[in-house]
Parts: sequence; structure tokens; C-alpha cells
Amino acid sequence: MRGYQKKVIYLKNTGSRNFEEAYFVLRSDIDSPKISEGEMIREANTIIDENFGLSGRGFLYAKRWYILTFIIGFALSFLVCVLLGIL
Repeated sequence: MRGYQKKVIYLKNTGSRNFEEAYFVLRSDIDSPKISEGEMIREANTIIDENFGLSGRGFLYAKRWYILTFIIGFALSFLVCVLLGIL
């Protein structure tokens, strides 16, 4: 596009546990000198945790409701089978 410009901030060696480098494309209504590097790193960690990470809790924590509903469904099905004399 002609005449179109985005403000991009590049952070290197952030010290974050999640990433080494980050690129930020700022909204047009944001003034870049007002934003600190620490604020950028916090925002990046928040984005990563919300979209990719599970705050370090792992697979079972994320799937606990699915596992619980499966176990309850299995137990109820088994109980119905026992009551009907199928098993």
C-alpha cells in the first residue's frame, strides 16, 4: 500500500522465560516513546500465556474437565449396565 506505515518495535534478549526476541506492531494511536521495555515484555508474556501456554500447569490441568466428564459418563454407563443385568 502506498503511504501506509506501521510502527514496529523489536526487542532482543528480553530475559523472558518464554522468548528471546519479540516484534511488536503498534496501533496507530499509540505513541511509542511512552511504552517501556518492561511493559512490552509483560504484555508479550500475557499474550503467550493466554494463547499458547497454560501458565505451566500442563496437559492434565487443561483437560481436567474432559477427563472428569468421561469418567462420570463411564461410571454412569457401567451402573446402568449393572442395574439392567447386562454385565
